[in-house]
Amino acid sequence: MITEQQIPRVLNNPLYDKRGSKVGDVKQVFLDDETGRPEWLGVQTGLMGTKQTFVPVCQAEWVSDHVEAGYEKDFIKQAPQVDVDPSGHMPATEE
Repeated sequence: MITEQQIPRVLNNPLYDKRGSKVGDVKQVFLDDETGRPEWLGVQTGLMGTKQTFVPVCQAEWVSDHVEAGYEKDFIKQAPQVDVDPSGHMPATEE
């Protein structure tokens, strides 16, 4: 799992699925409102980086120069798109 201390290393680095395929680049880390711990990664995906996909932190690991997700690329890309308010906050109802 990605820790609070790893957030600066994670940002703007690639995210790969559990088989080693690149999914996109981590652009945001969303913290749990109650614990302050990382909960979700906002990953820029799609052609020309036009989409943002949310990946749970619980199965993600920092590995030298990238993040490895515990999910397959197709599964990640099928995740629902969620709007985040301008402050970077994701409402609990959207989680």
